[in-house]
Amino acid sequence: MDPMIELHKSALDEISAARHEFLGKYKKRKKMIYGFVEGVEDPSFYRGFIEHSILPDWEVALWPAGKRDNVIKIYSKFKWNCFPKCQIAFFIDRDLSGLIGEELPSDINIFVTEKYSIENHIVNRSTCDRILCEVFNLSTLTDDDKEKLLDLFDTQFELFLQSMIPIMAEIIHWKRSGKKPSLDNIEMKHIFSISNGKIIKTDCPKGKKSIREYIHSQCALEIDNNADISSIEKELRNENQYRSFTRGKYVFWYLVEFTKNVHRDISQLIPSIGTPPKIHTTLSQKNGVVIIAPRTRIPESLNFFLKNTYITYINEMEAIN
Repeated sequence: MDPMIELHKSALDEISAARHEFLGKYKKRKKMIYGFVEGVEDPSFYRGFIEHSILPDWEVALWPAGKRDNVIKIYSKFKWNCFPKCQIAFFIDRDLSGLIGEELPSDINIFVTEKYSIENHIVNRSTCDRILCEVFNLSTLTDDDKEKLLDLFDTQFELFLQSMIPIMAEIIHWKRSGKKPSLDNIEMKHIFSISNGKIIKTDCPKGKKSIREYIHSQCALEIDNNADISSIEKELRNENQYRSFTRGKYVFWYLVEFTKNVHRDISQLIPSIGTPPKIHTTLSQKNGVVIIAPRTRIPESLNFFLKNTYITYINEMEAIN
């Protein structure tokens, strides 16, 4: 089967499966709210935020649709004269839409992240603090030592984001040119490492002559020497947009690897601690979402959205009953 036809069929299967499961479970009068998200990890982020916002006797059902376009297509298939909009919500990532001229649907029950993705909203100093204390057992640090580590997180995160500007500029150029590269093939572990809490850039990842050559090779694309990448970099620097629109999975990599490295190199970073504390959970890129999501604060934009949809609906149903 042609790869594009196979990809299209897979997307249709994901859409059909999600809608079918929803229709099989949907009960208008039951104390339940419903939602569709993009990927299989997204419920780990959204469910906790939602459950902390609604009444305890209400349930939440979320379905991953596979990708953003699938979520949008599912939304478009609803006959909204038959369903209460505030009972059924759709959660999608903004990605680079504003930078590549891509329009996203707008409705009361569609949540679009303010930044690139939901991951961008949870990679911050506060989340780092909780991971160090609760996952890596560094809760006995003095306030001064903790501040030292969190300041290091902030400064190195900024260096990481600035190092990502040329990469994100290339990605924006690809998107504007109509290309659809698999961005998961660009692996941060090939480009960066962290030692003693400091980000280290690998100038020749996987034996390539440059990072630019590496990312093109990973995505099976030819380098466009006529592309004005520098002007796109200026766009990203304008109003510090690079801080919001570096791909979420890339910034999440930094959070996981920074906290792991702090634990491993703690005796160099904080000499008063001789050896790393014992840990009961091993944090990795594979399980990072499940472990970290419950330790994050709800983004204000999501809090506002939930109040105007699910909470409004629940209050109306409770008033009737």
